[in-house]
Amino acid sequence: MTHTDPLAPSVQPDSGSLIGPVLAITGSAIATIGVIANNILLDHILAMQIWVVSNVLLLVWAYGYTHKWWNNALSGMALVVMYAVMLVSGVWGLLMQ
Repeated sequence: MTHTDPLAPSVQPDSGSLIGPVLAITGSAIATIGVIANNILLDHILAMQIWVVSNVLLLVWAYGYTHKWWNNALSGMALVVMYAVMLVSGVWGLLMQ
């Protein structure tokens, strides 16, 4: 007899769903624009305004991912690219000071 958690989501991951990748790619792209505004243009207010939008999209993506609503490698790659841009532009911004 197997025990199932009554609070666990009953939805199985859908690797074919486009919702997860669209949220991750769009959120990452918008966040990357915010990173450039912050780290290269040194406009922190503009960056925060941009990040408000990307944070909502990435929060929804992360919530769905943790509930196994989607499971797609493309989503993860979008975040890898976003964090790579954050790292490079952060170092660039520090060196330009």
